[in-house]
Amino acid sequence: MPTKSILKSSGVALSCCFLTAAFIGPVTAIAGETISVAALVEPPSLDVANAYNANSRTVLGNVFEGLVGRDGVTNEFVPELATSWRQIDDNSWEFTIREGVQFHDGSVLDAAGAAEALAWVWSKENGFQIRALGGPEMTFEANGDTTLVVRTEAPDPLLLTRMWQTYIPSADHIRNHPEEWGQVAVGTGPYKVKDWTRGTSITLEDNENWWGYGANDAYGEIQYEEATFLFRPEASSRIATLQAGEVDFAERLPGELCKATLSEHCIQSPDTTSTYFRLDSTNPVLGDKRIRQALSLAIDRETIGEVLLGGAATATMIVGPAATGYNPELPPLAFDMDKAKALVAEAKADGVPVDSTPLKMATMSGGFIGNAEVMEVVLESLKQIGITNVTAEVLERGPAWKDVFIHAPRPTDPARGLIALHKHTNDPYDFASTVGAFYTCEGRLSVACNPEIDKRLAAAVTLTGPERQAALAEIGQITYEDLWYVPLHHEVRFHGISDRVEFNPPLHAGVRLTDIKLK
Repeated sequence: MPTKSILKSSGVALSCCFLTAAFIGPVTAIAGETISVAALVEPPSLDVANAYNANSRTVLGNVFEGLVGRDGVTNEFVPELATSWRQIDDNSWEFTIREGVQFHDGSVLDAAGAAEALAWVWSKENGFQIRALGGPEMTFEANGDTTLVVRTEAPDPLLLTRMWQTYIPSADHIRNHPEEWGQVAVGTGPYKVKDWTRGTSITLEDNENWWGYGANDAYGEIQYEEATFLFRPEASSRIATLQAGEVDFAERLPGELCKATLSEHCIQSPDTTSTYFRLDSTNPVLGDKRIRQALSLAIDRETIGEVLLGGAATATMIVGPAATGYNPELPPLAFDMDKAKALVAEAKADGVPVDSTPLKMATMSGGFIGNAEVMEVVLESLKQIGITNVTAEVLERGPAWKDVFIHAPRPTDPARGLIALHKHTNDPYDFASTVGAFYTCEGRLSVACNPEIDKRLAAAVTLTGPERQAALAEIGQITYEDLWYVPLHHEVRFHGISDRVEFNPPLHAGVRLTDIKLK
Protein backbone atom coordinates (compact mmCIF):
# COMPACT_ATOMS: atom_id res chain seq x y z
CA MET A 1 0.00 0.00 0.00
CA PRO A 2 1.38 3.46 -0.86
CA THR A 3 2.39 5.91 1.81
CA LYS A 4 -0.46 8.31 2.61
CA SER A 5 -0.07 11.97 3.44
CA ILE A 6 -2.82 13.95 5.11
CA LEU A 7 -3.26 17.01 7.31
CA LYS A 8 -4.39 17.36 10.85
CA SER A 9 -6.83 20.02 12.11
CA SER A 10 -5.59 22.41 14.76
CA GLY A 11 -8.20 25.12 15.08
CA VAL A 12 -10.96 27.26 13.57
CA ALA A 13 -11.85 30.87 12.97
CA LEU A 14 -15.28 32.40 12.27
CA SER A 15 -15.41 34.91 9.47
CA CYS A 16 -18.53 36.45 7.90
CA CYS A 17 -20.81 33.62 9.04
CA PHE A 18 -18.70 30.90 7.36
CA LEU A 19 -16.30 28.60 9.21
CA THR A 20 -12.78 28.30 7.89
CA ALA A 21 -10.02 26.14 9.28
CA ALA A 22 -6.34 26.64 10.00
CA PHE A 23 -4.10 23.59 9.75
CA ILE A 24 -0.57 22.37 10.21
CA GLY A 25 1.58 20.66 7.60
CA PRO A 26 1.16 17.16 6.18
CA VAL A 27 1.78 14.05 8.24
CA THR A 28 3.06 10.92 6.51
CA ALA A 29 1.36 7.72 7.62
CA ILE A 30 3.10 4.39 8.07
CA ALA A 31 1.59 1.74 5.82
CA GLY A 32 1.14 -1.94 6.61
CA GLU A 33 0.40 -1.56 10.32
CA THR A 34 -2.43 -3.09 12.36
CA ILE A 35 -3.86 -2.30 15.78
CA SER A 36 -6.15 -4.04 18.25
CA VAL A 37 -8.33 -2.30 20.84
CA ALA A 38 -9.93 -3.87 23.93
CA ALA A 39 -13.38 -2.24 24.00
CA LEU A 40 -15.84 -2.11 26.89
CA VAL A 41 -19.07 -2.69 24.95
CA GLU A 42 -20.03 -4.23 21.64
CA PRO A 43 -22.37 -2.05 19.57
CA PRO A 44 -25.85 -3.60 19.59
CA SER A 45 -25.98 -3.07 15.83
CA LEU A 46 -24.30 -1.08 13.06
CA ASP A 47 -27.22 1.36 13.13
CA VAL A 48 -25.87 4.82 12.32
CA ALA A 49 -28.84 6.39 14.14
CA ASN A 50 -27.50 4.97 17.41
CA ALA A 51 -23.85 5.77 16.73
CA TYR A 52 -23.96 9.02 18.72
CA ASN A 53 -23.99 6.80 21.82
CA ALA A 54 -20.52 6.40 23.35
CA ASN A 55 -20.80 2.62 23.32
CA SER A 56 -21.33 2.57 19.55
CA ARG A 57 -19.24 5.61 18.67
CA THR A 58 -15.98 3.91 19.67
CA VAL A 59 -16.30 1.65 16.63
CA LEU A 60 -18.72 3.43 14.30
CA GLY A 61 -17.06 6.82 14.73
CA ASN A 62 -14.31 5.43 12.50
CA VAL A 63 -16.76 4.26 9.82
CA PHE A 64 -19.20 7.16 9.56
CA GLU A 65 -18.80 10.94 9.43
CA GLY A 66 -21.10 13.91 9.86
CA LEU A 67 -21.45 17.34 8.35
CA VAL A 68 -19.27 18.84 11.09
CA GLY A 69 -16.61 17.58 13.49
CA ARG A 70 -15.07 18.99 16.65
CA ASP A 71 -11.55 20.19 17.22
CA GLY A 72 -9.93 17.96 19.85
CA VAL A 73 -8.26 20.87 21.67
CA THR A 74 -10.85 23.66 21.54
CA ASN A 75 -14.01 21.58 21.01
CA GLU A 76 -15.07 24.08 18.36
CA PHE A 77 -16.87 22.86 15.28
CA VAL A 78 -14.68 22.12 12.26
CA PRO A 79 -15.43 20.99 8.69
CA GLU A 80 -16.03 17.33 7.96
CA LEU A 81 -18.47 16.36 5.18
CA ALA A 82 -19.46 20.02 4.97
CA THR A 83 -16.67 22.46 4.16
CA SER A 84 -18.57 25.53 5.37
CA TRP A 85 -21.93 26.56 6.77
CA ARG A 86 -23.98 29.60 7.62
CA GLN A 87 -27.29 30.43 9.26
CA ILE A 88 -29.65 31.91 6.67
CA ASP A 89 -32.41 32.93 9.08
CA ASP A 90 -33.71 31.92 12.52
CA ASN A 91 -34.93 28.55 11.25
CA SER A 92 -32.61 27.76 8.34
CA TRP A 93 -28.99 26.71 7.89
CA GLU A 94 -27.01 26.17 4.69
CA PHE A 95 -24.16 23.65 4.41
CA THR A 96 -21.71 23.33 1.52
CA ILE A 97 -21.16 19.63 0.86
CA ARG A 98 -17.58 18.51 0.33
CA GLU A 99 -16.94 17.42 -3.24
CA GLY A 100 -15.23 14.17 -4.25
CA VAL A 101 -16.43 12.12 -1.25
CA GLN A 102 -17.28 8.46 -1.84
CA PHE A 103 -19.18 6.07 0.40
CA HIS A 104 -17.77 2.62 1.04
CA ASP A 105 -20.20 1.22 -1.56
CA GLY A 106 -18.77 3.50 -4.25
CA SER A 107 -21.70 5.91 -4.35
CA VAL A 108 -20.86 9.61 -4.34
CA LEU A 109 -21.93 12.07 -1.66
CA ASP A 110 -23.94 15.04 -2.89
CA ALA A 111 -26.50 17.38 -1.34
CA ALA A 112 -29.49 15.29 -2.48
CA GLY A 113 -28.04 12.11 -0.97
CA ALA A 114 -27.17 13.88 2.27
CA ALA A 115 -30.72 15.26 2.51
CA GLU A 116 -32.25 11.85 1.87
CA ALA A 117 -30.01 10.09 4.40
CA LEU A 118 -30.49 12.68 7.14
CA ALA A 119 -34.26 12.67 6.64
CA TRP A 120 -34.22 8.88 7.05
CA VAL A 121 -32.10 8.98 10.20
CA TRP A 122 -34.25 11.68 11.86
CA SER A 123 -37.60 10.42 10.55
CA LYS A 124 -40.42 10.57 13.09
CA GLU A 125 -41.95 7.50 11.46
CA ASN A 126 -38.73 5.48 11.84
CA GLY A 127 -38.40 6.59 15.45
CA PHE A 128 -34.70 5.78 15.71
CA GLN A 129 -32.96 6.28 19.05
CA ILE A 130 -31.19 9.43 17.91
CA ARG A 131 -34.46 11.30 18.30
CA ALA A 132 -33.91 11.08 22.06
CA LEU A 133 -31.46 13.95 21.58
CA GLY A 134 -34.51 16.17 21.14
CA GLY A 135 -34.72 19.51 19.38
CA PRO A 136 -37.19 20.91 16.85
CA GLU A 137 -38.25 18.78 13.89
CA MET A 138 -35.99 19.20 10.86
CA THR A 139 -36.40 19.02 7.10
CA PHE A 140 -33.54 18.58 4.65
CA GLU A 141 -33.40 19.63 1.02
CA ALA A 142 -30.79 20.02 -1.71
CA ASN A 143 -30.24 23.28 -3.56
CA GLY A 144 -27.98 22.07 -6.35
CA ASP A 145 -25.30 19.39 -6.05
CA THR A 146 -23.34 20.88 -3.18
CA THR A 147 -25.76 22.97 -1.10
CA LEU A 148 -27.79 21.35 1.67
CA VAL A 149 -30.46 23.41 3.45
CA VAL A 150 -31.62 22.32 6.91
CA ARG A 151 -34.80 23.92 8.20
CA THR A 152 -36.17 23.58 11.74
CA GLU A 153 -39.74 24.13 12.87
CA ALA A 154 -38.45 26.48 15.56
CA PRO A 155 -35.11 28.24 16.14
CA ASP A 156 -32.47 25.71 17.19
CA PRO A 157 -29.19 27.16 18.50
CA LEU A 158 -28.02 23.56 19.03
CA LEU A 159 -28.40 22.62 15.37
CA LEU A 160 -24.65 22.30 14.85
CA THR A 161 -24.39 20.07 17.91
CA ARG A 162 -27.09 17.79 16.55
CA MET A 163 -25.34 17.67 13.19
CA TRP A 164 -22.08 16.73 14.94
CA GLN A 165 -23.91 13.87 16.67
CA THR A 166 -25.52 12.71 13.41
CA TYR A 167 -23.57 10.53 10.98
CA ILE A 168 -24.54 10.33 7.31
CA PRO A 169 -25.06 6.86 5.79
CA SER A 170 -25.26 6.04 2.08
CA ALA A 171 -28.67 7.00 0.71
CA ASP A 172 -28.13 4.57 -2.16
CA HIS A 173 -27.63 1.70 0.25
CA ILE A 174 -30.70 2.64 2.31
CA ARG A 175 -32.81 2.83 -0.83
CA ASN A 176 -31.55 -0.38 -2.44
CA HIS A 177 -30.95 -2.56 0.62
CA PRO A 178 -33.35 -1.46 3.39
CA GLU A 179 -33.27 -4.97 4.87
CA GLU A 180 -29.58 -4.45 5.74
CA TRP A 181 -30.22 -1.40 7.94
CA GLY A 182 -28.29 -1.81 11.16
CA GLN A 183 -26.47 -4.90 9.90
CA VAL A 184 -24.23 -3.36 7.20
CA ALA A 185 -22.41 -0.06 7.78
CA VAL A 186 -21.84 2.06 4.67
CA GLY A 187 -20.25 5.37 5.56
CA THR A 188 -17.55 7.71 4.28
CA GLY A 189 -15.08 7.38 7.17
CA PRO A 190 -11.39 6.45 7.11
CA TYR A 191 -12.21 2.83 7.96
CA LYS A 192 -14.82 0.38 6.70
CA VAL A 193 -16.18 -2.79 8.29
CA LYS A 194 -14.35 -5.92 7.16
CA ASP A 195 -15.75 -8.51 9.57
CA TRP A 196 -18.10 -8.72 12.55
CA THR A 197 -17.94 -11.80 14.75
CA ARG A 198 -20.85 -11.13 17.06
CA GLY A 199 -20.01 -11.30 20.72
CA THR A 200 -16.29 -11.29 20.04
CA SER A 201 -14.90 -8.64 17.70
CA ILE A 202 -15.33 -6.20 14.83
CA THR A 203 -12.48 -5.73 12.36
CA LEU A 204 -12.14 -2.57 10.29
CA GLU A 205 -9.93 -2.02 7.27
CA ASP A 206 -8.36 1.02 5.68
CA ASN A 207 -10.70 2.94 3.33
CA GLU A 208 -8.36 3.62 0.43
CA ASN A 209 -10.90 6.02 -1.10
CA TRP A 210 -11.16 8.25 1.96
CA TRP A 211 -11.47 11.91 1.00
CA GLY A 212 -8.88 12.78 3.66
CA TYR A 213 -5.97 11.45 1.61
CA GLY A 214 -4.25 14.61 0.40
CA ALA A 215 -6.97 16.94 1.68
CA ASN A 216 -5.92 20.12 3.43
CA ASP A 217 -8.53 19.89 6.17
CA ALA A 218 -8.75 16.22 7.17
CA TYR A 219 -9.09 15.64 10.90
CA GLY A 220 -6.41 13.00 11.28
CA GLU A 221 -4.44 10.28 9.58
CA ILE A 222 -4.84 6.62 8.75
CA GLN A 223 -1.89 4.69 10.13
CA TYR A 224 -3.38 1.20 10.21
CA GLU A 225 -4.44 -1.04 7.36
CA GLU A 226 -6.54 -3.06 9.79
CA ALA A 227 -7.99 -2.42 13.26
CA THR A 228 -9.70 -5.04 15.44
CA PHE A 229 -11.95 -4.19 18.37
CA LEU A 230 -12.08 -7.02 20.92
CA PHE A 231 -15.11 -6.79 23.21
CA ARG A 232 -14.10 -7.36 26.81
CA PRO A 233 -16.77 -6.13 29.29
CA GLU A 234 -14.64 -7.02 32.32
CA ALA A 235 -12.00 -4.41 33.14
CA SER A 236 -9.58 -7.09 34.32
CA SER A 237 -9.87 -8.81 30.94
CA ARG A 238 -9.14 -5.58 29.04
CA ILE A 239 -6.08 -5.00 31.20
CA ALA A 240 -4.90 -8.60 30.77
CA THR A 241 -5.07 -8.38 26.98
CA LEU A 242 -3.00 -5.20 27.08
CA GLN A 243 -0.41 -6.69 29.43
CA ALA A 244 -0.18 -9.79 27.22
CA GLY A 245 0.53 -7.64 24.18
CA GLU A 246 -2.68 -8.70 22.44
CA VAL A 247 -3.92 -5.10 22.14
CA ASP A 248 -2.34 -1.65 22.06
CA PHE A 249 -5.26 0.21 23.64
CA ALA A 250 -7.70 -0.77 26.42
CA GLU A 251 -10.51 1.72 26.84
CA ARG A 252 -12.51 2.95 29.84
CA LEU A 253 -10.86 1.32 32.84
CA PRO A 254 -11.60 1.97 36.54
CA GLY A 255 -9.16 4.65 37.64
CA GLU A 256 -7.60 3.00 40.66
CA LEU A 257 -7.26 -0.37 38.93
CA CYS A 258 -5.76 1.26 35.85
CA LYS A 259 -3.16 3.21 37.81
CA ALA A 260 -2.31 0.35 40.14
CA THR A 261 -1.77 -2.25 37.41
CA LEU A 262 -0.57 -0.19 34.45
CA SER A 263 1.32 2.69 36.08
CA GLU A 264 2.66 5.00 33.35
CA HIS A 265 0.69 3.04 30.75
CA CYS A 266 -2.53 4.34 32.32
CA ILE A 267 -3.66 7.63 30.77
CA GLN A 268 -6.53 10.00 31.52
CA SER A 269 -9.01 11.64 29.18
CA PRO A 270 -11.97 14.00 29.71
CA ASP A 271 -15.49 12.77 30.28
CA THR A 272 -18.86 14.48 29.82
CA THR A 273 -20.28 13.22 33.12
CA SER A 274 -20.46 15.20 36.36
CA THR A 275 -21.61 14.09 39.81
CA TYR A 276 -23.66 16.03 42.33
CA PHE A 277 -25.92 16.04 45.37
CA ARG A 278 -29.53 17.07 44.72
CA LEU A 279 -31.32 18.63 47.70
CA ASP A 280 -35.07 18.72 48.41
CA SER A 281 -36.01 22.40 48.45
CA THR A 282 -39.28 22.06 50.36
CA ASN A 283 -37.62 20.50 53.38
CA PRO A 284 -37.30 23.04 56.24
CA VAL A 285 -33.65 22.11 56.83
CA LEU A 286 -32.36 21.80 53.27
CA GLY A 287 -34.37 24.87 52.28
CA ASP A 288 -32.07 26.98 54.45
CA LYS A 289 -29.17 28.22 52.34
CA ARG A 290 -26.75 28.06 55.27
CA ILE A 291 -27.35 24.31 55.53
CA ARG A 292 -26.73 23.87 51.82
CA GLN A 293 -23.53 25.88 52.12
CA ALA A 294 -22.45 23.84 55.15
CA LEU A 295 -23.08 20.58 53.31
CA SER A 296 -20.90 21.78 50.42
CA LEU A 297 -18.16 22.97 52.77
CA ALA A 298 -18.09 19.55 54.49
CA ILE A 299 -17.11 17.76 51.27
CA ASP A 300 -13.40 17.20 50.72
CA ARG A 301 -13.68 17.04 46.94
CA GLU A 302 -9.97 16.80 46.24
CA THR A 303 -9.38 13.81 48.52
CA ILE A 304 -12.56 12.04 47.45
CA GLY A 305 -11.74 12.58 43.80
CA GLU A 306 -8.23 11.22 44.18
CA VAL A 307 -8.79 8.36 46.64
CA LEU A 308 -12.29 7.10 45.81
CA LEU A 309 -12.80 8.17 42.20
CA GLY A 310 -9.39 7.55 40.69
CA GLY A 311 -8.46 11.16 39.99
CA ALA A 312 -11.81 12.81 39.17
CA ALA A 313 -11.56 16.59 38.85
CA THR A 314 -13.38 18.81 41.34
CA ALA A 315 -16.45 20.59 39.95
CA THR A 316 -18.12 23.97 40.34
CA MET A 317 -20.95 23.17 37.89
CA ILE A 318 -22.74 19.99 36.88
CA VAL A 319 -21.37 20.31 33.35
CA GLY A 320 -17.70 20.13 32.42
CA PRO A 321 -15.26 22.41 30.58
CA ALA A 322 -16.25 21.09 27.14
CA ALA A 323 -19.80 22.45 27.46
CA THR A 324 -20.86 25.81 26.05
CA GLY A 325 -21.71 27.92 29.09
CA TYR A 326 -19.14 26.38 31.42
CA ASN A 327 -17.88 29.19 33.64
CA PRO A 328 -14.12 28.84 34.26
CA GLU A 329 -14.11 31.90 36.53
CA LEU A 330 -16.01 30.22 39.36
CA PRO A 331 -13.74 29.68 42.40
CA PRO A 332 -13.31 26.07 43.61
CA LEU A 333 -15.91 25.05 46.18
CA ALA A 334 -14.01 25.15 49.46
CA PHE A 335 -13.54 22.41 52.06
CA ASP A 336 -13.82 24.05 55.50
CA MET A 337 -15.24 21.99 58.36
CA ASP A 338 -15.00 24.82 60.90
CA LYS A 339 -17.01 27.19 58.73
CA ALA A 340 -19.51 24.42 58.04
CA LYS A 341 -19.97 23.80 61.79
CA ALA A 342 -20.48 27.52 62.37
CA LEU A 343 -23.17 27.77 59.68
CA VAL A 344 -25.06 24.78 61.10
CA ALA A 345 -24.86 26.23 64.62
CA GLU A 346 -26.12 29.58 63.35
CA ALA A 347 -29.05 27.93 61.58
CA LYS A 348 -29.96 25.96 64.72
CA ALA A 349 -29.83 29.13 66.83
CA ASP A 350 -32.26 30.77 64.41
CA GLY A 351 -34.76 27.95 64.82
CA VAL A 352 -34.01 25.76 61.81
CA PRO A 353 -35.09 22.26 63.03
CA VAL A 354 -31.83 20.52 62.16
CA ASP A 355 -31.90 18.07 65.06
CA SER A 356 -35.58 17.12 64.89
CA THR A 357 -35.93 16.77 61.10
CA PRO A 358 -34.78 13.46 59.62
CA LEU A 359 -32.79 13.64 56.40
CA LYS A 360 -31.98 10.79 54.06
CA MET A 361 -29.05 10.39 51.70
CA ALA A 362 -29.60 8.07 48.75
CA THR A 363 -27.74 6.88 45.69
CA MET A 364 -28.47 4.29 43.02
CA SER A 365 -26.65 0.98 42.98
CA GLY A 366 -24.08 1.20 40.20
CA GLY A 367 -24.95 4.84 39.51
CA PHE A 368 -21.26 5.55 39.09
CA ILE A 369 -18.09 3.88 40.25
CA GLY A 370 -17.49 4.67 43.94
CA ASN A 371 -20.83 6.36 44.61
CA ALA A 372 -21.68 4.31 47.70
CA GLU A 373 -18.27 5.04 49.21
CA VAL A 374 -18.63 8.76 48.46
CA MET A 375 -22.01 8.81 50.19
CA GLU A 376 -20.63 7.14 53.31
CA VAL A 377 -17.74 9.60 53.57
CA VAL A 378 -20.02 12.63 53.23
CA LEU A 379 -22.50 11.12 55.69
CA GLU A 380 -19.77 11.00 58.33
CA SER A 381 -18.74 14.58 57.56
CA LEU A 382 -22.32 15.80 57.99
CA LYS A 383 -22.48 14.23 61.41
CA GLN A 384 -19.21 15.93 62.36
CA ILE A 385 -20.58 19.39 61.50
CA GLY A 386 -23.77 18.87 63.53
CA ILE A 387 -26.23 17.39 61.00
CA THR A 388 -26.73 14.14 62.89
CA ASN A 389 -30.33 13.16 62.11
CA VAL A 390 -29.42 11.70 58.73
CA THR A 391 -29.28 8.20 57.29
CA ALA A 392 -27.98 6.77 54.01
CA GLU A 393 -29.27 4.10 51.62
CA VAL A 394 -28.19 2.57 48.32
CA LEU A 395 -31.30 2.05 46.19
CA GLU A 396 -31.67 -0.49 43.41
CA ARG A 397 -32.43 0.76 39.92
CA GLY A 398 -36.21 0.75 39.44
CA PRO A 399 -39.30 2.25 41.09
CA ALA A 400 -37.60 3.15 44.36
CA TRP A 401 -34.91 5.13 42.58
CA LYS A 402 -37.39 6.66 40.14
CA ASP A 403 -39.25 8.12 43.10
CA VAL A 404 -36.13 10.09 43.95
CA PHE A 405 -36.29 12.08 40.72
CA ILE A 406 -39.93 12.04 39.60
CA HIS A 407 -42.02 14.91 40.94
CA ALA A 408 -44.41 17.52 39.59
CA PRO A 409 -42.23 19.43 39.03
CA ARG A 410 -40.59 19.90 42.44
CA PRO A 411 -40.63 17.69 45.56
CA THR A 412 -43.96 18.23 47.29
CA ASP A 413 -43.38 16.38 50.56
CA PRO A 414 -41.49 18.63 53.00
CA ALA A 415 -40.84 15.66 55.26
CA ARG A 416 -38.93 13.70 52.62
CA GLY A 417 -35.64 15.55 53.20
CA LEU A 418 -33.74 13.77 50.44
CA ILE A 419 -30.06 14.34 49.60
CA ALA A 420 -29.65 12.38 46.36
CA LEU A 421 -26.21 11.50 44.97
CA HIS A 422 -26.20 10.96 41.23
CA LYS A 423 -24.56 11.93 37.93
CA HIS A 424 -25.41 13.95 34.83
CA THR A 425 -24.06 13.49 31.31
CA ASN A 426 -24.26 16.58 29.11
CA ASP A 427 -24.38 14.95 25.67
CA PRO A 428 -25.17 18.20 23.79
CA TYR A 429 -22.06 19.89 25.26
CA ASP A 430 -24.29 22.86 26.06
CA PHE A 431 -25.35 24.11 29.49
CA ALA A 432 -28.75 25.27 28.19
CA SER A 433 -30.15 21.75 28.06
CA THR A 434 -28.99 21.13 31.64
CA VAL A 435 -30.45 24.41 32.88
CA GLY A 436 -33.79 23.66 31.26
CA ALA A 437 -34.07 20.26 32.93
CA PHE A 438 -32.40 20.90 36.30
CA TYR A 439 -32.80 24.58 37.19
CA THR A 440 -35.91 26.15 35.62
CA CYS A 441 -39.15 26.50 37.58
CA GLU A 442 -40.87 23.80 35.50
CA GLY A 443 -37.79 21.70 34.76
CA ARG A 444 -38.45 17.98 34.95
CA LEU A 445 -35.51 17.49 37.37
CA SER A 446 -35.70 20.85 39.11
CA VAL A 447 -35.99 21.11 42.88
CA ALA A 448 -36.45 24.89 43.18
CA CYS A 449 -37.74 27.91 41.30
CA ASN A 450 -35.57 30.95 40.63
CA PRO A 451 -37.44 33.12 38.08
CA GLU A 452 -34.21 34.93 37.22
CA ILE A 453 -32.81 31.69 35.79
CA ASP A 454 -35.92 31.20 33.63
CA LYS A 455 -35.64 34.76 32.35
CA ARG A 456 -31.96 34.47 31.53
CA LEU A 457 -32.34 31.07 29.87
CA ALA A 458 -35.12 32.35 27.61
CA ALA A 459 -32.71 35.00 26.34
CA ALA A 460 -29.65 32.74 26.17
CA VAL A 461 -31.21 30.00 24.00
CA THR A 462 -31.70 32.49 21.14
CA LEU A 463 -27.97 33.23 21.02
CA THR A 464 -25.02 31.51 19.38
CA GLY A 465 -21.23 31.75 19.63
CA PRO A 466 -19.52 33.91 22.27
CA GLU A 467 -22.78 35.61 23.24
CA ARG A 468 -24.35 32.26 24.12
CA GLN A 469 -21.27 31.24 26.09
CA ALA A 470 -21.33 34.45 28.13
CA ALA A 471 -25.08 34.33 28.83
CA LEU A 472 -25.02 30.70 29.97
CA ALA A 473 -21.90 31.28 32.08
CA GLU A 474 -23.83 33.97 33.97
CA ILE A 475 -26.54 31.41 34.74
CA GLY A 476 -23.75 29.14 35.97
CA GLN A 477 -22.85 31.84 38.50
CA ILE A 478 -26.42 31.80 39.84
CA THR A 479 -26.55 28.01 40.15
CA TYR A 480 -23.18 28.12 41.91
CA GLU A 481 -24.60 30.48 44.52
CA ASP A 482 -28.02 28.81 44.94
CA LEU A 483 -26.55 25.33 45.61
CA TRP A 484 -29.76 23.37 45.09
CA TYR A 485 -27.55 21.00 43.15
CA VAL A 486 -24.19 20.69 44.92
CA PRO A 487 -21.50 19.95 42.29
CA LEU A 488 -18.94 17.32 43.21
CA HIS A 489 -16.71 16.06 40.40
CA HIS A 490 -16.18 15.78 36.68
CA GLU A 491 -15.56 12.14 35.91
CA VAL A 492 -12.35 11.21 34.15
CA ARG A 493 -11.92 8.33 31.76
CA PHE A 494 -8.91 6.07 32.07
CA HIS A 495 -7.38 4.04 29.26
CA GLY A 496 -4.49 1.63 29.04
CA ILE A 497 -1.93 2.11 26.29
CA SER A 498 1.06 0.16 25.02
CA ASP A 499 4.58 1.44 24.41
CA ARG A 500 3.93 1.25 20.68
CA VAL A 501 1.33 4.04 20.40
CA GLU A 502 0.41 7.42 21.85
CA PHE A 503 -2.96 9.08 22.41
CA ASN A 504 -3.76 12.74 22.95
CA PRO A 505 -7.29 12.67 24.36
CA PRO A 506 -9.72 15.10 22.67
CA LEU A 507 -11.80 17.39 24.84
CA HIS A 508 -15.00 15.80 23.53
CA ALA A 509 -14.06 12.49 25.23
CA GLY A 510 -14.16 10.34 22.11
CA VAL A 511 -11.68 7.66 21.09
CA ARG A 512 -10.98 7.48 17.36
CA LEU A 513 -8.34 5.48 15.53
CA THR A 514 -7.04 8.61 13.82
CA ASP A 515 -6.14 9.92 17.29
CA ILE A 516 -4.18 6.79 18.30
CA LYS A 517 -0.81 7.26 16.65
CA LEU A 518 2.23 5.09 16.25
CA LYS A 519 5.29 6.38 18.05
